[in-house]
This record gives sequence, C-alpha cells and structure tokens, in this order.
Amino acid sequence: MWRYLMWGVTGGVIGALGAILAFPVFQAWVREFQTLIAGLLAVAAAAVTVQRMDATIRTMEKTDQAAERRHQDTRNLMIRADRLKIEVLLTQLINLSFFSDSFRKLAHSRPSDQWTAIDYEDFGKNREQLHGRASELAAMLNETPWIASAGLWGGAVTNHVNILKGMTGELMIAASYAAPISDAELKKVSPSEQQRRKDLRSENLKLAARLANRIPHNIDGLHERLIDLGRQYDIDITKL
Repeated sequence: MWRYLMWGVTGGVIGALGAILAFPVFQAWVREFQTLIAGLLAVAAAAVTVQRMDATIRTMEKTDQAAERRHQDTRNLMIRADRLKIEVLLTQLINLSFFSDSFRKLAHSRPSDQWTAIDYEDFGKNREQLHGRASELAAMLNETPWIASAGLWGGAVTNHVNILKGMTGELMIAASYAAPISDAELKKVSPSEQQRRKDLRSENLKLAARLANRIPHNIDGLHERLIDLGRQYDIDITKL
C-alpha cells in the first residue's frame, strides 16, 4: 500500500513540476491564438444555441400539428352535425310542395287581378280551408327542424322563411275578416254600417286572394334555396 502511495505522490510532484514549466508556454499559445480560440468558442456556443432552438421549433411544430388535428377533428364533428340538421330540414321539401300546390288550387291558379266578383265570392267559400292551410304552414316553419338549422340557412333562405311567416299571419287575419255576412246581421245595423262591413269583407277577400297567389311563389323560392343549401353540404336530395 505504501508503494502505491509513494507512486501517487511521485506522480503528483512530477505533474506539478510539468505544469509549472509548461504554463508559460500555454500562456504564450493562448495569447497567440486568443482570437481563434474566441471564435471557436463563439461557434461552439452558436451551435449549441441553434441545436436548442431547432429542438424547440420541432417541439412547437409537433404541438401545432396536434392542435391543428384537434381543430380539424372538431371542425369535422361540427360539419357532420350541421349536415345532419340540413338533412332533417330537407325532408320538409315534400311538405313545401304540398302547400304550394294547395294554395295554387285555392287561388284558382291565376293572378287575382284577373278575377271577377264571382271569382272572389267563389274564393271566399274556401276561406276556412285557406285559414287552415296558412296556419299549418306557419306551424311547420316553427317546428324543430327549422328552428334547429336556422343558423345555417344564409340570407336567401332566411328571407324566404321570414316572408312566408309574415304572409301566413296576414292571410289568417284577412281570411277571418272575409267571413260572409248574413242578411240577418245586416238588418240589425244601419245602411252605412252595412256598407262598411261589406267593403271591409271585400278588401280582406282581395288581400287574401293576393296573398294566396304570392305564397306559392315564395314557397317555390324557398324550395330552390333549400336544394342549393343541400348541395353546399354534398347532400343527395334523391336519397332523402
């Protein structure tokens, strides 16, 4: 053991003497190449910095890619949900066709400005049926498929729906005021009141006729806009 200790001490002394002798030489070498050494150290530091930045960028890219995948997955889920709402809404197309045909038949399938007094009286006989159809159409436009998909329609569909809601409301009121007036009722009032009631009924019959003529055109416009909306979501109308 003492032998190993002596060897260690001897080696340490020799190393120390060598360092003392070599230090001036080392100092001179450093002074001579200090610019080169500084440059090499700067390059090494830059390389380490670039390596760390590259690792950081790769980590950020992976994070961004994961966020983009989550965003795309969320978007796809929303699109599927929106598409389902539109598919349910498009099942109403057959109902729209029914209402369009029904109003056309009640309005004699020709513009009201071509009607005679007899046509208006004949039209008035369908007053209750007309009121019922307008009420049914208004109710349909307030059902769940329409309410649930309202945010997806766009301006054209929204405009047609709002117009139809307004027109059906007006038609129901006009049809109510267009009720026939019996002779017994007229005998109870003065001649001026009789004329006022007849004029009021006539005005509401004409208004109801105009509305009954216009409603089918708006229904057809809504029908077309819904088909366009279905195409935007790649929905095959024929399979609904």
